[in-house]
Amino acid sequence: MRRGARRSRHHTLPWLTDLVAPNRRFHRRVLIPDIPSLACIMRLLVRRGIFAAHQPSRDPLHGPTNSSRWLVEESETNLAPLVIMQNHPDLLAPCHYIGQCIRDGGMPFKKAYGMEVFEMASKNPQFNKLFNDAMACTNRIILLAIVAAYQDGFRSIGSFMDVGGGIGKVIAEIVNANPNIRGINFDLAMSWPLPLHIPALST
Repeated sequence: MRRGARRSRHHTLPWLTDLVAPNRRFHRRVLIPDIPSLACIMRLLVRRGIFAAHQPSRDPLHGPTNSSRWLVEESETNLAPLVIMQNHPDLLAPCHYIGQCIRDGGMPFKKAYGMEVFEMASKNPQFNKLFNDAMACTNRIILLAIVAAYQDGFRSIGSFMDVGGGIGKVIAEIVNANPNIRGINFDLAMSWPLPLHIPALST
């Protein structure tokens, strides 16, 4: 979800037709949403508190709530990558194997693809990025609170290793906030295809 369209006194509020406008540029490749059907979905999301609706005319203006603000990609802390991963076809396919796993045992992801999650990540760069971005966005939110609350503890540490640290965002935040720490990010090579350029961080 991106910030957009028309303004009220308090929020940036797009008309319902503005929500589908970006798709019109790609009408040959992307199906343009049916406005009445999208209106039904938006009414449900408003009812659930995901969006707010203001109706100065027949076409309501929609704005964010505390829930949907977590989906704004431009925000420094957001959960958009996690929601994208959870709704990606690669992650939904294993759900169809849950019943089989209950009967026969095993893991749904392996039954769907014949391999474990991390093996899939090592062979599929797009899936690897999808997974790492989702993990990093949740870690950052938690870590901001940890770094703020545990300042005295970090000052007494000379080195810190994050085992299974993925792309290294957690240890990078700790090292940036505490220059006295030499950070080590320990994980499989496919987890960090691009090194983080932080002087006190090793991968």
